[in-house]
Amino acid sequence: MSEFVRAEWEARIQHGFEELLEFLESLPEGEWENGADAAGWTAKDHVAHLAVWAGSMVAVMNGRPRWEAMGLPLETWMTIVRTYDVINAAIRAAHWGDTPVQAFAAWRAAHAAVMARAAALPDEELRLPYSHYQPGATDETAPLYLYIEGNTSDHYAEHRAYIGVLLGR
Repeated sequence: MSEFVRAEWEARIQHGFEELLEFLESLPEGEWENGADAAGWTAKDHVAHLAVWAGSMVAVMNGRPRWEAMGLPLETWMTIVRTYDVINAAIRAAHWGDTPVQAFAAWRAAHAAVMARAAALPDEELRLPYSHYQPGATDETAPLYLYIEGNTSDHYAEHRAYIGVLLGR
């Protein structure tokens, strides 16, 4: 694992945010719900999904159960040891009625909240293991900053690619 340098870490996350933001802002309104991928997800579904996962990191940093912040029952959250599919299906169902504008606004707000909360943590706390913030996750020893990056910029890039394929871009 490379050394944690906050400025570089923040820059990577900001770059990932800006890349997806630029892409999403380029989409005509009608494309947000036109077409669906093999799982039936629209671009709007992908963005709502990103908002929930990114926003859950605020709960993590506050030492609150992540599953609660995601609006999931504990039983659904516990399926994470086998698959993300159950959790992701529950998130999609919970946001089925959201408009593209709502999904986009939720994602932007979640990203801003994550970065504001992370900015308030000293470097030493960002280096603590994820399990320090989520006591039930005893086998999760990677540092918190990697989880934040994974649930923001890394996740944004992953779904940018999915949306690109879905829309032929």
